[in-house]
Amino acid sequence: YRKMNDGEFPKSISLGDRAVAWVESEVDDWMENILMERKAIDSGS
Repeated sequence: YRKMNDGEFPKSISLGDRAVAWVESEVDDWMENILMERKAIDSGS
């Protein structure tokens, strides 16, 4: 939740009092960005 508050992870959507969900495409985009950053670090770019 800290990453959501810091804008580093997609915001959740409330489904009810004790349930949340995320938009799958937003999470997929976030994961792709993390992987690209990791590859750039690993390749020394």
